[in-house]
Amino acid sequence: MQRLGFVSTSHMLDEKSDKQYAENYTRPSSRNSASATTPLSGNSSRRGSGDTSSLIDPDTSLSELRESLSEVEEKYKKAMVSNAQLDNEKNNLIYQVDTLKDVIEEQEEQMAEFYRENEEKSKELERQKHMCSVLQHKMDELKEGLRQRDELIEKHGLVIIPDSTPNGDVHHE
Repeated sequence: MQRLGFVSTSHMLDEKSDKQYAENYTRPSSRNSASATTPLSGNSSRRGSGDTSSLIDPDTSLSELRESLSEVEEKYKKAMVSNAQLDNEKNNLIYQVDTLKDVIEEQEEQMAEFYRENEEKSKELERQKHMCSVLQHKMDELKEGLRQRDELIEKHGLVIIPDSTPNGDVHHE
């Protein structure tokens, strides 16, 4: 009779484990299907007739599975958080790259404008240098003409009468 009670209890535990296995591993889940359908420890919760360790303490393998499942779920959560952080970093870096591209484009446009302005101002400077050279040459010619005039006046003993002198009076001092 004792033996029959042990078999009966063992049979009830097998049914309980089978029911939990079916609930945990066969229902659709939002979790990763590969990790949900693969037993995580070396032992399966479905025991064969030769598995004596499960007959001794059936909750041990179930608790190991639960612990293993908790560990995997925790790792999954950490991986999801890490992926979200990496995705945020990637998006931030993409935004920064786009911003820097805009800055570079604006600076290239400014640089092109500065080159155009520099070219125009350089041409204007060259025109003004040429004009200055022409005016300098004319001034030198006029100075030479004045020097020659003064030399002739002095050579012939003439006196220059300013236009502002009334009646042609010349005052010698």
